[in-house]
Amino acid sequence: MTSRELQVLNAIDQLGGQASVGAISKKTALSLDYTHELAKGLLRQHYIDQPASRILALGAKGRSLMSARSATMTKTAVSGLAEAAHLISRQTDRMPALPPETNFLSPGFMEEPISFIKHDLNKNQTVELEHTRSIQAGVDGLISIHAKRLQRKIKVA
Repeated sequence: MTSRELQVLNAIDQLGGQASVGAISKKTALSLDYTHELAKGLLRQHYIDQPASRILALGAKGRSLMSARSATMTKTAVSGLAEAAHLISRQTDRMPALPPETNFLSPGFMEEPISFIKHDLNKNQTVELEHTRSIQAGVDGLISIHAKRLQRKIKVA
């Protein structure tokens, strides 16, 4: 079995066990003609059946192949996760523990009050904003200025 034929079988399985050639083509990103040719080969090998004129379904042989592949993939994934967990636990056991009093912020970081500065280009002024209300007013002013500029651009265009 080729990898493309296996790709078509996987697509049919993922689409609920039966699908049209067009749906399989979209799922596999293969051309419609090529998907149709692959389906003919799979029909001859009895991996798929054709219950209706434009519908392809997994046959008994195809279902058993897909379930065997699913079981193999599950075993591989579980063993891979177990190995990854083992490697991570070995690596973290070697790392020294951080002392509980370790701070990641510099000592003077929060001591200085946070301030915002508002620049009024029309009046050539700079005003320091200290209170929450004045900071919010400054932000609202910036938003309204931006909205007015956008409206002007729309009118000009």
